Amino acid sequence: MCPYQVNISRSILFIVLTFVCSLTFAVTYKWVDEHGNTHYTQKAPAGGIESETINPPPAIDRSQAEEALESDQEILDRGRENREKQAEARQRAVDEKARQKKNCEIARARLRSLTYRPRVFFVQPDGTYVRADEVTRQAEIAKANAAIAEVCK
Repeated sequence: MCPYQVNISRSILFIVLTFVCSLTFAVTYKWVDEHGNTHYTQKAPAGGIESETINPPPAIDRSQAEEALESDQEILDRGRENREKQAEARQRAVDEKARQKKNCEIARARLRSLTYRPRVFFVQPDGTYVRADEVTRQAEIAKANAAIAEVCK
């Protein structure tokens, strides 16, 4: 059920209940019988027994009640939106952490490859392979260490 239908359903239910409840309120009499039992009736007690008249509560102002319902609905909507934003922020943080972990693993794998394999080959822009000399290999190891220091915080 979409939120629009829920709002309409709540409004209709509220109006119907307000109407039904206003019909059920009538003058009520409170009286005590000869055994000390308290009774509440809609008819005055017979036999001249002393009773107290209880008037129904005043009618509810429908426009005011609808405004209160709308303001409550707005508060609920804002709360839902805030929860959704927080959930999205948490998901982004989880995704970012997973991305950093993956990049860290890639950087460490590159360092292992450069460290344990003395014959390192690099692909040139034209597609040919060139074996790196020891100076180039050490420079790449230094770059890999710097990448690990930056990515694997």
